Amino acid sequence: CDSGNVYIFDIPKKCLTNYIVNPGHQVDGFNGVKTPDPVIRIKAHWYKMHRLLFAFAKTGACVFSLNKNREIRTVNTGSKEIQAQKGKVVSIEWLGPACKEFVIGFEKGGLEVYGAESSSQRPLRKLNFAEENIKSMRLFFFQRANKPEYNTLVIEYSKDSKYNPMINNLK
Repeated sequence: CDSGNVYIFDIPKKCLTNYIVNPGHQVDGFNGVKTPDPVIRIKAHWYKMHRLLFAFAKTGACVFSLNKNREIRTVNTGSKEIQAQKGKVVSIEWLGPACKEFVIGFEKGGLEVYGAESSSQRPLRKLNFAEENIKSMRLFFFQRANKPEYNTLVIEYSKDSKYNPMINNLK
């Protein structure tokens, strides 16, 4: 939506609620006028459904609390230096049922893992694969039998309209 708002839909009532989320990320638009940065992905916390993970087209990602009606964690990736090095954010995903970490996928083939409640702008871990100019990416986290040694992140990416699966076991 052009306003940058995210509207909440009530499934049982089949209508929009009065609750509107506005993460408030802004970018420089035409003639220097600030405009909302579009949300490109939203992921709900596995257990705390009031926590949402947002990815933005130009400014990065944030963890948003519906209870507090504010961001509780932000990762800024909108600077020209970061964009030149990593490209834009193309995907996000929570890691594991506890959702203590999340991963951001970048246009130039990199993945970075961040702490969900950390204030640091530095990633906990980085993974780079030899692909660039990624147009879209989907990330899927799998865990088998609550054993960390079986944690797997499936990365599906596309340079055009087809997806290419890549599997990475997280350690």
